[in-house]
Amino acid sequence: GVFRIFPARSSRTCGEYDPRTRPWYKASVPSTISNSVKPRNIVILMDTSRSMNTTMNAKTKETRLMKMKKAVASTVATMSKNMSVAVIKF
Repeated sequence: GVFRIFPARSSRTCGEYDPRTRPWYKASVPSTISNSVKPRNIVILMDTSRSMNTTMNAKTKETRLMKMKKAVASTVATMSKNMSVAVIKF
């Protein structure tokens, strides 16, 4: 998703707002039949090939693989109990 503020303004905390952690995002869209939240089935594909060991940041020595693992962890952390996830490495 994208989050924008208009008109644009400078902020020291820019990038700290994550809509995936908001209750309205976690609850998502209720069913049209009832007011319960639809369960989600999520499949995450993780590229673990050699190219993912490329360093992205020389200072922190962070690789693409490390960055991907952080992204997957934050995605899983935002999931509710009625969701299921499958992780496939290739």
